[in-house]
Amino acid sequence: MVINGPGAALKTRHSVDQMVAFRRADGRLRLLVVCADASVQVWDPVSGEPATTLHQVRGANDIAVCRRPGREPVLAVATDDGVEWFDAVSGDPCRWPTVDDTHCRLAVGRGGEVLYAAGFFPPAPVHRWDATTGTMLPPLGRHDDHLVTVAALTRSGGTDMVVTAGWAEGIQRWDAVTGATCGPPLLGHDAFVHELGGLLLPGGDLLLASLDGDGELRRWDAETGEPVGAVIDGLGLSGLGRNLLMINADGRPRILVTSDGIIRQWDAVTGVALADVAEGYGAVLLDLDGVPTIAAGCDDGIRLHPLPR
Repeated sequence: MVINGPGAALKTRHSVDQMVAFRRADGRLRLLVVCADASVQVWDPVSGEPATTLHQVRGANDIAVCRRPGREPVLAVATDDGVEWFDAVSGDPCRWPTVDDTHCRLAVGRGGEVLYAAGFFPPAPVHRWDATTGTMLPPLGRHDDHLVTVAALTRSGGTDMVVTAGWAEGIQRWDAVTGATCGPPLLGHDAFVHELGGLLLPGGDLLLASLDGDGELRRWDAETGEPVGAVIDGLGLSGLGRNLLMINADGRPRILVTSDGIIRQWDAVTGVALADVAEGYGAVLLDLDGVPTIAAGCDDGIRLHPLPR
């Protein structure tokens, strides 16, 4: 089946919990997918067929894709046993260093060449790997709260700011080069922050977005910690997949949030609401022959929708 029209679907056997898009070394586009039965597969969104299944995965809590220039990427899966690594083509395990922390959350930084992983139970370090070599790097500080989510934001100079959120201590920011915290915690949410995202704006400012369990979306200047614009609230969040996505498509920075089964979008700078994208959840941005396309989870698998301008 060729995926070539609005709403075209990839038929998975179970509903999709999470997706990450990546390209193989030869440029072919792929989707790393976690299904409701805890299986992890790589799909070809052009043919609509599964490419491979990751072997020996025992319950995926989070997934990430790490780039290796000139070579195939490596797929990282956080499981109940720690962080595991897999070949993107064969699906076979890679013998790379792992950690014993359970229920880790993952984030990739420095252009996809560094993986960050933070465990749920405090006090826990933010672990780091150089994905180009598989080498484990010194941990990045420790978070002293029960971790909910972690994100890596790429600064204008190419270095990373790692951001974490937990149950009680607000949003923490870390300099990935020095290991120092970047100012005091960011406070303002009344509910747990479930998701974080970042985007480098055309002018060089680093925008941080945080989404809590009550459906409140806040924007921050990641460097200064100052709030940006008005709070966007009243969002009824989906329990499926990731609800927050930050993208720069067609020269316009955007924030996408799944709300009540609808993928909605806002101008990331002004906070102005844009046209709804589609029904679904867990949005991922794809480039299909130069057309910005959203892959969204649905009851029968994954549907593809051109991104509204």
